[in-house]
Amino acid sequence: MAEFFSQDGELDSGMIIRRVLFLLLLLGLGVYHLFFNFDGLTSSRGIDQAQISREIAKHQVFNTKFLRPLSVYQVNKHRVDSELDGLMPPTAFTDVFHAPLNPLLNSVALRFFRDQWEYTSDSGTSVYFLDRVIAGVSVLLFLLAIFISYLLIARIFDTKIAGISALVVLLSATMWDFAQSGLPQMLMLFLFSFGLYFLFKAIETQQEETPPFVWVALAAGFFGLLALTHWLTMWLFFGLLFFSAFYFRPKGVMSILLATIFTVIVLAWGYRNLQVCGDILGSGLYSLQTGLAEGDASSIFRNYDPEQQVFDTRGLFSKLLVNSLLQLEDLYKFLGSILVAPLFFLSLLHPFKRPEIAHFRWCILSMWVFGVIGMTIYGLPDGHLDPNQLHILFAPIMAAYGLAFLTVVWNRIGFETNHPLVTQGHLIIVAIISAIPLILPMPKNLKAGLGAQAMQRAVWPPYYPPHIAYLNEWTTEQELILSDIPWAVAWYADRSAVWLPKDQEQFRRLNDYVEGMGRKFAGIFISPESINGRLVTEISQGPYADWREVIMEGEARDMDRRLLPEDFPFQDVIPLNSQLYFYSDRQRWMPGSR
Repeated sequence: MAEFFSQDGELDSGMIIRRVLFLLLLLGLGVYHLFFNFDGLTSSRGIDQAQISREIAKHQVFNTKFLRPLSVYQVNKHRVDSELDGLMPPTAFTDVFHAPLNPLLNSVALRFFRDQWEYTSDSGTSVYFLDRVIAGVSVLLFLLAIFISYLLIARIFDTKIAGISALVVLLSATMWDFAQSGLPQMLMLFLFSFGLYFLFKAIETQQEETPPFVWVALAAGFFGLLALTHWLTMWLFFGLLFFSAFYFRPKGVMSILLATIFTVIVLAWGYRNLQVCGDILGSGLYSLQTGLAEGDASSIFRNYDPEQQVFDTRGLFSKLLVNSLLQLEDLYKFLGSILVAPLFFLSLLHPFKRPEIAHFRWCILSMWVFGVIGMTIYGLPDGHLDPNQLHILFAPIMAAYGLAFLTVVWNRIGFETNHPLVTQGHLIIVAIISAIPLILPMPKNLKAGLGAQAMQRAVWPPYYPPHIAYLNEWTTEQELILSDIPWAVAWYADRSAVWLPKDQEQFRRLNDYVEGMGRKFAGIFISPESINGRLVTEISQGPYADWREVIMEGEARDMDRRLLPEDFPFQDVIPLNSQLYFYSDRQRWMPGSR
């Protein structure tokens, strides 16, 4: 903290005041995004990890209540092939999709709020309290990541560039969107910032003609933890290996040290996945195939018979090329809409005097290029807020290099005055432009957060906890629900939910498995995730084409029509609102009970 509050090792009252104001801004933005501008977790992947965290907190096992048909097939096939004792129960199913670190960390926080685990439809607020807890952990990690980045950038350049870099990152609306999503990006940013810090220390030590074994080992450890947070970050490690093979001495030794420590950390969880489902990366391995699957990218995980999955490799090269070009086209958004972050690439042309600064940028570039390759293969269908978005991890360090380059250019203009508003004008411009996306909606959000509508918020497509919570009251723990938003059912209703499989024939096979384990399906929960106000013809061509009769049945009954066949097991339709339906084999509620 002394380094944070001092300049050149000596405490300065003006510096302390500025940084105290920075800390107050930091805390104020944290409160704003957790209470005044928070409608609940926004990402399906984030909500999924949250419900796993609650299962860990409750039962100390890495179980999930969101069942992907592919994972069910994968785990049970492995159990049969390995002659293990019976199939895995659907209501106590082990997760094999997610990397473990983020759910494990969130589970620690959730243990402090045991009395808030249960959410009921009459709780009086539409925002689940545990949503704020999950987001609060992300916000805390974000703030810690800014602090680590500040120390790193101050070491590379100076405290002025470090301070402005920290400020523009703090004012990035994209960063706060990730903090509210439930995704692990803020934990990833925290670990990546530590990894970069130790890498720069290793490069500094290398410049002193001393083998940097300790710093390289520490960097490898944090990159291993990063991979346990998101499997795709292994591509960043590949970039680091590529750089280390050419840079660190003795040649090859540091790469072997990096690879050994990283592999030991990752294989600790990989061995667990191998025992559970037969694959080191679990169901996450199939994410590589989502770009090749026919139709929607999620179809591979909804397929209960993945061995019969059809892959279309036609135009694969052009598809990958388009994915990479789209990343470059939207690079400004991917880097948090921070004005100076893309200037990092221009800084590659600048001859920095200190060799460690010049060398470190090539390490950053190597990791970024390999990350782009990984994101190109796996895809970023949700744009700059996609769960696979790794560009955001580079935003602080790229902003620092971009700001340093801009400072050099600005100083060479040769202004005739030394007025601070002129000599530091580029810093002011950068801070204001980077903050605009965050500042503009603030008045409206503050008014909404203080108004009556603050109690009736919802995230589209609609993760509206009061309506989803009814499913907990209408079903038991030994029953499962089929749904197009099973992650939300698992989190807000605390019930086991299966993703709508590829077709109804696969549902029958899943039903045989569920009943064979002494459980049953209680019904089907349909949301605007699949309806979304679209025409029947559009639904027929979409990812839920084989479920069009079910999807449209609720609206059809409003028009005194009937689409479901007589032998369909769930004939009772309970409308929760105009586009939210629960199909059950019996009525579980009385009019007026809501």
